[in-house]
Amino acid sequence: MIDALRGAALIGMIVYHAGWNLDTFQFTELGVTSAPGWIGFARLIAGSFVMLSGVSLVLADAAGHDANLKLWRIGKVAIAALLVTIATYFIFPETFVYFGILHLIALSGLLAWPLLRLHWLVVFGLALGIVIINQTVALEFADTRWLAWIGISRFVPPANDYVPIIPWFAVVLLGIPLGHMILSQVWLQNLLAANPRWLVPLGWMGRYSLIIYLIHQPILFGMASTAYYLTR
Repeated sequence: MIDALRGAALIGMIVYHAGWNLDTFQFTELGVTSAPGWIGFARLIAGSFVMLSGVSLVLADAAGHDANLKLWRIGKVAIAALLVTIATYFIFPETFVYFGILHLIALSGLLAWPLLRLHWLVVFGLALGIVIINQTVALEFADTRWLAWIGISRFVPPANDYVPIIPWFAVVLLGIPLGHMILSQVWLQNLLAANPRWLVPLGWMGRYSLIIYLIHQPILFGMASTAYYLTR
């Protein structure tokens, strides 16, 4: 079921990127980057991925994954994040992705590692502290791409995807007590263990979410750009 939830979030991301491509090449005027509904949709998608990453960290720890396996999983996401940065730098040099959702998930995996077995109140307190910092702190020295990833800058350098540690690490942290709740509640375990036939495609997408994430937008962007140049 966790894989299916991740697959559902992935479908939402594909829909968002399809709309973004249509707007970029002026086929539509959906307002993907400006309309409140689309902005909320994008944040819901990002929040789903990020919270599920926190849940997955707890479940992997409970399953006995050792340090090498954990580092391997984090490393794969970090490499994928680097590929996104390189690719977008060449395609969109002014708005390349210097710290997007994959960057956040990779770094959060390291930051959350020592916090996985803390009491849920401590974890919740840390998340609340991050939210408070996000609402109260804005520092000039962080107004560069090298430091904007922290999330405390006054001005955010433009990027096609920007998911900074502050406040988004708070969402990862909220996934930790949720993961422990799953481990402690049999009814939740039974619910998540259910695998109805209609969820199988979503589960498959969730298991291969990193690969699908990396290839779906280049495919959609290529289709949109080809259609644009053919219809000019």
